[in-house]
Amino acid sequence: MLEISKKLFAAFNESEVIYCSWKGNDHLDKCLSGIGDIDILVSKDSKSKCYQTLKELEFLHCESQFGYRIPNVEDWIGFDKETGNMIHVHLHFKIVAGKFGIMEYDLPWASMALETRLLHKDVNVFIIEPELELITRYALLTLSPNRLTEIKHKVKGYNIPKKYKTEIEYLKTNIENGKLQDYINKLFPNKSSRVFELITKVDLTSHDFFELRFIYKKTFRFNQRYNVLSLKVRELKMIVAPIIRKTIRKIYPTKILIRKTPISGKAPIITFMGQDGAGKSTVVKDIREWLSWKLEVSQFYLGSGDHYQPWEKRLQNRLHGSNNPFAKLICKWLPFSYLSKLGRNVYKTIVKANKYANKGGIVLFDRYPQIQYEGINDGPKIRTSIMHHAKNVILYAIADFYAKREEKYLQKAVAYSPDVVIKLMLTPEESIRRKPHENYEAVKHKHEIIKSLKFDSAAVYTVDATQDYEKEIIEIKKIIWQHILKS
Repeated sequence: MLEISKKLFAAFNESEVIYCSWKGNDHLDKCLSGIGDIDILVSKDSKSKCYQTLKELEFLHCESQFGYRIPNVEDWIGFDKETGNMIHVHLHFKIVAGKFGIMEYDLPWASMALETRLLHKDVNVFIIEPELELITRYALLTLSPNRLTEIKHKVKGYNIPKKYKTEIEYLKTNIENGKLQDYINKLFPNKSSRVFELITKVDLTSHDFFELRFIYKKTFRFNQRYNVLSLKVRELKMIVAPIIRKTIRKIYPTKILIRKTPISGKAPIITFMGQDGAGKSTVVKDIREWLSWKLEVSQFYLGSGDHYQPWEKRLQNRLHGSNNPFAKLICKWLPFSYLSKLGRNVYKTIVKANKYANKGGIVLFDRYPQIQYEGINDGPKIRTSIMHHAKNVILYAIADFYAKREEKYLQKAVAYSPDVVIKLMLTPEESIRRKPHENYEAVKHKHEIIKSLKFDSAAVYTVDATQDYEKEIIEIKKIIWQHILKS
């Protein structure tokens, strides 16, 4: 169990929050270790104390995107400082069931579940009684199929999904039949004997499943939150919306968000900087994987590698090495056009990234433009690195035009400051040891530049890239988590 999980439920118990884990208790230990979600039912009377505890433990209140939202359910994500792992708490104020994304049933035994809760035998967490959890699990299974799924079950036959079969078998070995019968008598007064027979059956046939589904739907028809017309409209939205979302996301990946975002609606822009050998690419990759477990995150590329291939670069690659005088002249001109266009692309990418962050997506950069030093470290390049190749007046005038254009776009780009800058630092000697083919003086120069670069509107952190990697990545995660909470 993660330390953050221990602290959360110890605080809930100490402050007398009325809660219980109402499903998935066969693998609760895994959920408390950050594998899977923790579904907690909370009494509305304990709502304020619950919120206070979550905020004190630095949990992030998140919002799911359209189509993934569940009524009367909130998302809270916690960060474990010892391991760097996250836990995801679904905070329920009602027990809901139904079709994916709609959850049209408010099941009427939430109060009963809280009144009869019991303490888990292995962990300090209150859980729903297994008899009531079994009834709940069958409600989730029978009330969830939409029309297409229902037809599929009728044609192919019904089988309990493997991920739920283990849970149901676990619950059946931990129930008392007398207690189960008492719950069923209260909840299904007209069909209690048949419901007991079906729920305790080893395997449900397709006929059994649809009979149980009919009983659940008829018994709890007055617990539906929508009338027939509203329900059909929502069902249609849930069919059409994912198709539209996927189509737009393929064309414009950052226009449509799919994972959870901070409830504030704003997320930080994080930039990583580091010289050769600092392991920047590995760090950015690992941070992206860590955040994308639940949160909306995207890496934006500002470099001139495979992510940006304008026609000038492609043509220069084709003409390289040609002895044709005209081709040589074109090759002299192409870098001016390419670098100025790269400056424009950097500016447009940063604008796009800021829009994405304003919608709640966390932005990662593995470099960032600067105008403090020319010709190096993502600074302006044409004026210092290329213009001296312009041997005649016309070529020099062309170079000067493109140099001003490049500088203009980079000035506009740096006007958008990142929120967090993390410098991965190591000594020039260590850098050369890790990348022996590099020039020592060039490495030393880059080291001094990165160390001295200023970002007036950003929080700048220096991280020792020579320490043990596990310690380094946890240190970086702590920095990022604090800024996600502040956003």
